[in-house]
Amino acid sequence: MDTTTAYTISVTQRRALRDLNNEHRDTLEALNHAQVSITRAQKPNEQNYHRKRRAILSNGHDHDE
Repeated sequence: MDTTTAYTISVTQRRALRDLNNEHRDTLEALNHAQVSITRAQKPNEQNYHRKRRAILSNGHDHDE
């Protein structure tokens, strides 16, 4: 058997696979955009946390007193 024709798929299967690939690509793209948004939101939050933490530690007192 020729390896280039090991199996064949029907036109219907080809369309279904193309549709699946497009759906999967769209989902991955949406997830990647969401991840970028999360990463962008985390950075200033982390910076703010560390700024406040340094301020608390540099003041040398407990704010609960």
